[in-house]
Amino acid sequence: MKYASVLLGIGCLAILVYEIEGFCDVKYKDKASSTCETAAGTLKVGQIVTYFSDCIEYFCNEKAYGYCGIGYKAGLSEIDGCVQEKLENCCYQFVKRNDRSIPCEDKVCPYGK
Repeated sequence: MKYASVLLGIGCLAILVYEIEGFCDVKYKDKASSTCETAAGTLKVGQIVTYFSDCIEYFCNEKAYGYCGIGYKAGLSEIDGCVQEKLENCCYQFVKRNDRSIPCEDKVCPYGK
C-alpha cells in the first residue's frame, strides 16, 4: 500500500508538470515600503503594469512584488485532443490537434483585449 501511494503521488506530479505551462516569479519584502523595484521600474503598492508584447504582468503589494505570465503564458491545462494556438495580444484558443481549423473552445483574451 505504501508503494501504491508513492506511485500515485508521482503520477499526479507528472500530470501537473506536463499540463501547466505558465509561470510567476514572486519576491517577498523584508520590510514594509510603499514601492517595489521591478524590471518594469518602480511600482507603487497596488500598482499593476501589463506588457501585452511579452504577456507579462508586474505587480506590487504590501508583502510582495514580482511578475506573472498572462493569457497563453498564464498556466493553462491541456484539453484532450487539442493544442493551444497563440494569438495576438496574449490571446489563445484551443484547436483540434489533427485539424487546427476546428476550435475546441472559444478564443480567450486577458482583460478582453
